[in-house]
Amino acid sequence: MFKMFKLHLQYEEIPRDTNEFHSMIQITPKRVKYDDIPPKNILYLLDVSGSVDIEMVKYSIIQSLPFLREEDEVSVISFSTETSVDVPWTKCTYENKFKISNDILNITSGGWSNISNGIFHAIEQCMEREAHIIVLSDGSPNSGITNVDRLISMVKNTIHGTNTRIHAFGYGKHETEFLRELTDACQGTYNYICSREELPVAYGSVLGAAMSLCLQGVSIQVESETLMFTDRDNKPVTSKYVGDVYGEERKQVVLKCHTIQEADNFDINYTIKGYNIITGENVTFSGTETIKRGDNNKENETVTKRVEELRVVEKLKEARSASTLERTMDILRHTNTPLENLQKDIDLLISAHDTEHSVKSLLNRVEQEYSNQRDNRSDDYVSEYYTSFRMWTSREVAHD
Repeated sequence: MFKMFKLHLQYEEIPRDTNEFHSMIQITPKRVKYDDIPPKNILYLLDVSGSVDIEMVKYSIIQSLPFLREEDEVSVISFSTETSVDVPWTKCTYENKFKISNDILNITSGGWSNISNGIFHAIEQCMEREAHIIVLSDGSPNSGITNVDRLISMVKNTIHGTNTRIHAFGYGKHETEFLRELTDACQGTYNYICSREELPVAYGSVLGAAMSLCLQGVSIQVESETLMFTDRDNKPVTSKYVGDVYGEERKQVVLKCHTIQEADNFDINYTIKGYNIITGENVTFSGTETIKRGDNNKENETVTKRVEELRVVEKLKEARSASTLERTMDILRHTNTPLENLQKDIDLLISAHDTEHSVKSLLNRVEQEYSNQRDNRSDDYVSEYYTSFRMWTSREVAHD
């Protein structure tokens, strides 16, 4: 029987010589049926300053239009020194797509990159509707608000409580950290585009996110009379915000459990809440799992694997924040894992040592993917999370 919510325990029984173990709450919605998908709103935010390959970006947007349905709406905003609404919200009918394409082709380039003005105009355009903003930029703000920490904080506060998600594509040499932090703050994905040919698949990833989103605002509460729950850094946890969950996604939330009182049975009570956008209903699920001490210490491979992934993610974060490329590469070379796909990703990062930019860009992409368990890559290398998040568009567009 299919269960969308399930709590997994690291052991069959707690080893007698330990007072710590891991629990993992897994959320796995079914595939979203195509006919059940509500209308979607996609806003393309296009950087037309002189530092961006504008013709390539315009063509890539036009390529993505055939995969939007008549009930879906798009808008296009371009920015440089000033911001322009080039395409207001328009339904993607067959006739309208031709007009949208022509309007995109007529967008001109030049000026400074006032990305802050562009982002806030885009957010304003998305008020009172669920929308996905796709930022196509080198991410280098040289006009308007140029302090990236301040800008990200302002953007996060502005979209708080809305249904707006921000995704970003970085092509060529771009401000990797800024685009990554922006998408993390806005529940989106960061895509590093290594070549022009990868753009269609990257669009497939974002459109797949829009089309397969089924649960929003998901949160988890845990309690026990005999256990204390903490994160990896041993900070106490009673609730965990998960955010968005997608059809067929395998979202896994790991907590450390510490015995604080001896008992015959250790009960974990958990409650999951969220909003199902497909049915328009609030979702609440409560469950209890029980574990006791004993000699049957067989480990749950699913939990063990996720714990190992999170261990490696911490190393990837350390490598990403290293002060020099040499230090980054040293951390990567000393990071090994028995997880085959993840090790291949690490080997890929090591082989991309030609420039600091390419290494950091790939690091951001891979680390975000394993952190969020979402397939946000624009290549077909070894995707661990190849689900409907990338959806049908990526393959069809790539082979169009």
